[in-house]
Amino acid sequence: MFGTDRIWQAAAFIKDFYIFAAHQGKGFGKQALYVLETELARTGFEQIRLRVAEDNKRAKHVYEGTGFRVTGVNMSKTIKTG
Repeated sequence: MFGTDRIWQAAAFIKDFYIFAAHQGKGFGKQALYVLETELARTGFEQIRLRVAEDNKRAKHVYEGTGFRVTGVNMSKTIKTG
């Protein structure tokens, strides 16, 4: 699932991308990203953006292997309530 970036309409933002565990490590993620990139380029998009959890090494490997690069760092902090 993807949507357009609210600020820069030439960018698509991947909202959700998942390969079932039984099918991971077979190249399906890279193939799917290639097909998505090809279609987005054909329709005028210039960039694909996404977020990935720091500890999701498998996803980071797939994204880096298809040309994505780190452009920032998200941070969070859990706070106690009450």
